[in-house]
Amino acid sequence: MKKQLSILLLISSLTSYSQILLEKEYVTRKNIGELENGLVIYFDKNIKNDKIEIYAGDHSLKTTITLKQTVIEYDEKRKYVIEDIGKFIYAYSSFATDHLFDADDGVEVLCQMTRILSIDTVSNRISKSEELVVIIDDNGSLMFEKKDCYLDEYVLENNIFLDGEIYKLRLNTATGTAIYKLPGVLNSTVSIDDKLIEKQLKPSAFPNPAIEYTKIAYKLPVGVDQADLVIYDATGKEIQRSKVGSMFNDILVNTTSFQQGTYIYHLVTNESSSLQGKFVVMK
Repeated sequence: MKKQLSILLLISSLTSYSQILLEKEYVTRKNIGELENGLVIYFDKNIKNDKIEIYAGDHSLKTTITLKQTVIEYDEKRKYVIEDIGKFIYAYSSFATDHLFDADDGVEVLCQMTRILSIDTVSNRISKSEELVVIIDDNGSLMFEKKDCYLDEYVLENNIFLDGEIYKLRLNTATGTAIYKLPGVLNSTVSIDDKLIEKQLKPSAFPNPAIEYTKIAYKLPVGVDQADLVIYDATGKEIQRSKVGSMFNDILVNTTSFQQGTYIYHLVTNESSSLQGKFVVMK
């Protein structure tokens, strides 16, 4: 009897744990941040084309910050010219949030960057550079810049901390540590990891028909970085429009407010609108 009970308990335990499903594991260098209202946001660690794309937890494109400084993707074979002086290389975004670095509702990004100071005109190589920690405002300008400073790999564990009721920023310097008082608040914290298991999105066992959620996969045309994914009901009425970008290849749609029926979705770019497919919502 005890043996049978033990077997039943083991089966029950395995059944319970089998409900914890890994939805997706990121092997690219994506980071995670959090807004004051608790919404999780994602952004690429590597800054490319002078842009930082901020994505919401459902993978929709929330906003794009266009830097007012030029970022060059480092290439050891590249021949640098005098015009490259002042530009950034090795630009890495580390943490994004709102209401911590200033009081407005925009998203600011804490970054580690390297700036080119001089070029050897004979070898066309970088002869001098400097390390900086910067905070990029939502308008793309640098609202904070400190030279010869460094961020740790895990910013929320080592660089941003609460001192009493005041949030502060700890920076590593060549001679020690510098502490800066921050003007805002951070309601909660999220760990940052290069291999991030996306834990917020609720997986659906039956995406089509959908009951609460459905995940729509898409593929942007070659040369297109952003588009609109538009959902229509059976009468052709637009129900939802979401910005999507190149960081992800799917978007999670909350269908709890949708009426029962069939829905059609299109991927709309500046150049064209293409039929992607349809799904059914059941109540």
